[in-house]
Amino acid sequence: VSIFDYEKIRKETDEKYKGVTKYADLFDLKTGIGVPIFQWNKLKAVLAIAYVKEKVFPSKDDLEFLRILGRQTGMAFNQIQLYQDTRKIAERETTLRKLVELLRSSLDSAEIKSKITLEIGKIFNADRCYFRTYDSSIGKFLPPESEYLASPDIERIKMDVPDQEALSLFMDEIKRQQKGFYPIIFDENTVKGT
Repeated sequence: VSIFDYEKIRKETDEKYKGVTKYADLFDLKTGIGVPIFQWNKLKAVLAIAYVKEKVFPSKDDLEFLRILGRQTGMAFNQIQLYQDTRKIAERETTLRKLVELLRSSLDSAEIKSKITLEIGKIFNADRCYFRTYDSSIGKFLPPESEYLASPDIERIKMDVPDQEALSLFMDEIKRQQKGFYPIIFDENTVKGT
């Protein structure tokens, strides 16, 4: 917890106080208290308490209360973040379960691709989602298929000829990251994970 006596600060000649003095003058501050709020040991916020009518200095008990308040508020921010992270993980697990059910629901790769693009497009609130199959026998990507569009205003790219040069950069990146990369391979009428 920091206590600021702005009248004393105004008397300082060091340049580092210039901004504080300007701020204090702008709001006619007499004294102030800053309570840092940390989340995961990083500064998240500062609770600022300002006095403009008269100088007010907190008692020792008040300072201890503000320290506790700062720590408790930081812990509350931590709990909120943990809750949000847990909720996000639960939502992703639900999504994965849905996708596994979709994969098991049919052996028709076109139907599965269509269902997956629809679900993923909706889940990620995407404007467009589609599959672009890579034909390893010719070393090229094929035109997009099973395209999901969030709005009829979005133009389809289903029939576009793939820009192999642009897609080769993507393929190079996949190869670079291949450790831990498990693509879903669609092979005619069968679906398998590798």
